[in-house]
Amino acid sequence: MTAVEEPSLSRRLARTFLVLVAVLVLVGGAGVGGLVATGRAHDQEERLQLMEASSTAMLLEMANAETGVRGYRLAQQRSFLEPYEEGRAAFPQHVERALALARPDERALVEEQVAIADRWFAVYGDPVAAMAPGEVEVSDELTQRNKEIFDSFRAVGGRLDDLLADRDAAARARASAVRTAALVGSALALAVALGVSLVAARRLRGSLVGPLDDVVTVLGGLAAGDHAARSDDRRGPCEVRAVARSVNHLADESDRLRAERAEAARLAELGAGIGRRIRDQLDAEESLTRAVTLLGRGVAADRAWVRLLDDAGLGPSTARWATPGLEAPVLPALRGQGVASWLQSLHDLGGAVRVDDLEADLREGAAGRGDVGGEDVADHLRAFAAGTGATALLVLPVGAGETALGSLAVAVHSGPRRWTDGEVALTRSVAADLGRALVLARLYRQQEELVEQLRELDRTKTDFLSAVSHELRTPLTSISGYLELLRDGDGGEIPLEADRMLAVVERNTQRLRSLIEDLLTLSRIESGAFRATYRDVLLHEVVGAAVASVQPAADAAGVELVVDAPPAAGEGLVVAGDPVQLDRVLLNLLTNGVKFTPRGGVVRLAVRPRAADVVVEVEDTGMGIPERDQERLFRRFFRATNAVDAAVPGTGLGLLIVRSIVEHHDGDLRLRSREGVGTVVTVRLPRQRARSAPAPARPGPGLARAAGGGAA
Repeated sequence: MTAVEEPSLSRRLARTFLVLVAVLVLVGGAGVGGLVATGRAHDQEERLQLMEASSTAMLLEMANAETGVRGYRLAQQRSFLEPYEEGRAAFPQHVERALALARPDERALVEEQVAIADRWFAVYGDPVAAMAPGEVEVSDELTQRNKEIFDSFRAVGGRLDDLLADRDAAARARASAVRTAALVGSALALAVALGVSLVAARRLRGSLVGPLDDVVTVLGGLAAGDHAARSDDRRGPCEVRAVARSVNHLADESDRLRAERAEAARLAELGAGIGRRIRDQLDAEESLTRAVTLLGRGVAADRAWVRLLDDAGLGPSTARWATPGLEAPVLPALRGQGVASWLQSLHDLGGAVRVDDLEADLREGAAGRGDVGGEDVADHLRAFAAGTGATALLVLPVGAGETALGSLAVAVHSGPRRWTDGEVALTRSVAADLGRALVLARLYRQQEELVEQLRELDRTKTDFLSAVSHELRTPLTSISGYLELLRDGDGGEIPLEADRMLAVVERNTQRLRSLIEDLLTLSRIESGAFRATYRDVLLHEVVGAAVASVQPAADAAGVELVVDAPPAAGEGLVVAGDPVQLDRVLLNLLTNGVKFTPRGGVVRLAVRPRAADVVVEVEDTGMGIPERDQERLFRRFFRATNAVDAAVPGTGLGLLIVRSIVEHHDGDLRLRSREGVGTVVTVRLPRQRARSAPAPARPGPGLARAAGGGAA
């Protein structure tokens, strides 16, 4: 019966389709004509839209260029010219596109816009952009000229937009009429086809609807999540039965793919988790043990292990795991020249040894499908299979970069096992993570050793500086004492020329003492032995003492020393600190200012009280510091390159010591400098209002002169 119905259905469908084709051919001619006309109207609409877009883009790029020039004039920074440069570069592209699309009358307007734009760039845009920052000056006349040219550009663009809008409206009207005609013709064709289809459907309903309804119901169930739904592939014509069988096959395949995706997702998540746990460990042994444990459980293996390469081949198992009831494999070393080269080759090729049936492969002499390479390895696999009862094996190289470091293996004992691509990918991912973990652990150990060596060197250096500085102080004190005795005449009258020589010796002795004190202070700071005695300090006294000490050097150098501080009335400015160390800060800063300021320059010391702190600012008009050197100013023994070139004496320790003292006082130090202009050092010290006026430690010499300088 099926053999009779099959051709009948085919002939019935053939006759139905022939009638439909004839109706469509007769009525569809009008539809084709309508489509052609519609296509032409659409092309015209598309051309007009592209022209409008190009016109708008031209206006936007010119506006960007004008905005960039205006921003550059206001900000005086080259970065504000970026919109101008972008607009200038992009404008010709939009012009080229507009000219390619334009009709003659539209082309004339585009060319007029181009001429106006070229005039704007020549008259205003390019000249202003060529001016250097800080020198941008544009006359009112040129500004007005810029506005007139830009307004004329907008006016021509407006005429072009109006022309395009009119043509677009006309094109849309024509397209609407064409579409209406096409719709009428298509409706007639569809009506005829619908009539024929209704007749054919009535005839085919009995033989097709039931089986197809069943297929549709099954498809709906599958789409709704009923993965167990299947069609009855024994009903209806052969074509319908074939569809039902295909639906069932697709459902079965969907189940299989879904299971594979779920397994792949599980393995991927497992691999990511193993990778995270490995990366969290800096202990290589712990990383290996955790990796083989998680991997063996994740792929439902019976045993897993890692072996690392050494000079003689593969060493014994470094980390191993086994399911409960089995002993972890204690594998002997695998020696031989071929083992390391085979493993390296496997790593280079990104390969894996996948043995689904170890017993069969060894019996047939395949030794892992020929991937294991070498009789030594094959013998090892045989011994392993015989000693452990393993029936399937998966081995991958562990490596980092281009170097193989060892092997990672998993095995089962319950019979042949087909290793899936997902399991191989997971094992490869774990092997790669292990390689990186081994390298990182090795680097971490090396880094710890290096850090400890550097710490030891630093301690030795600090001890050496401290010891040398202490040893130098004793003879230097003796030299200073005898110099003072000689110059005071205790050893007899000193000739004038000899006294000048002794003065040079005394100055250099003071420089050497200052260097030793700097070294000792630096040593105490770095060793943590730096101590300061804190009390309420009248900052006026410290400022006065420092200014009095530096004034002779400033007078000798021809540098004006100006002090700008509030009057020392009442309790004055009080800060919590060590007066000796604060005096050292001011002496260092003032001495630096005088030393690096040429004759005729000014060094200004300003003191500004605020609610919570006091700001001390030392500003000079000296040589300044090159910008490239400023990041390294607070390094030990570093000196600015221009100071070195000018042979200005110094040790490169002063600023480092100053900053350390300020930080010990919970303060803050900031430095601004421009080469050839000068330097400003700002120190912020916490201000503490004393409960009672502190007793002055010692009147600072030159305090009146300092206050007078500030008043001047």
